[in-house]
Amino acid sequence: MGESDAAARGTEIHQVLAAYINHLVETRCATDLEAFDAWLEMSCAEAAKVLESFGTTTAFDPEKILATELHIALDENFLPIEHPDDQAQIAGIRGNA
Repeated sequence: MGESDAAARGTEIHQVLAAYINHLVETRCATDLEAFDAWLEMSCAEAAKVLESFGTTTAFDPEKILATELHIALDENFLPIEHPDDQAQIAGIRGNA
């Protein structure tokens, strides 16, 4: 049985974030927008749409990363919700990356 489009998109998002965070740890950088943009270009359009805000709004301390889990909430149009606990924003999809 094949996976759904949403499952495939979620898997791709997880893989890009894992690769990016691993890259930051290896290079000891908090951000690397050039590398992140390269991963976005290789991603499907739907995954890239979800991921694009992470590169510009999220920085990591590579010295403190052991393992990473990010809570992600998307609206019904698969756009990231900045504050998923805000009652005015209802998540259509939630997950961890």
